[in-house]
Amino acid sequence: MIKVMWVAVVGGAGLLAGISVGAGWAQPKELPAQVVTLGGPAEVYKKGAPAWTPAGLRAELGEGDSVRTQVGGRITLKTASGQALRLGSRSQIAFLSPEGDAAPTRVRLDNGWLWIAVTPNSPPPTQIEVRAGPGVITVRGAGVGLRRATDGATLVQVHHGSAVCAGPDRQWERC
Repeated sequence: MIKVMWVAVVGGAGLLAGISVGAGWAQPKELPAQVVTLGGPAEVYKKGAPAWTPAGLRAELGEGDSVRTQVGGRITLKTASGQALRLGSRSQIAFLSPEGDAAPTRVRLDNGWLWIAVTPNSPPPTQIEVRAGPGVITVRGAGVGLRRATDGATLVQVHHGSAVCAGPDRQWERC
């Protein structure tokens, strides 16, 4: 009787350990990102599509896809872990391929305003890396506003948390 209970307890503990280890490996991918709010005119370009199409709520965007807003348009996207990207009027971003399994979600800001909210203490795969011209901004557990001007200049505003900015000749962290 005691031997049977001992086997049941040990077997149950082993089963729980196996489930918890498996859950660690089964982390969801950040992309596709989903359109969660939409105001005004916005369009999406799906990789391989012949043209831009009007954006719709719950539309999904993955690697190689782009989104842009027209005058007066605004759109918010959320990744699988809940990180948010919000584009202001007359803005455009593209989702790039990641540089590995543990790399941040990569986005290229072509023009306009982009606000990003990343949950504090997020591991690298759930952080967001923005390429804006020659600069690379990695948003780590922060609220960050970026503006890419028509002349190529990029303004980085860290509202809370921190972001690492890297350019061709130096790197610095904004807190």
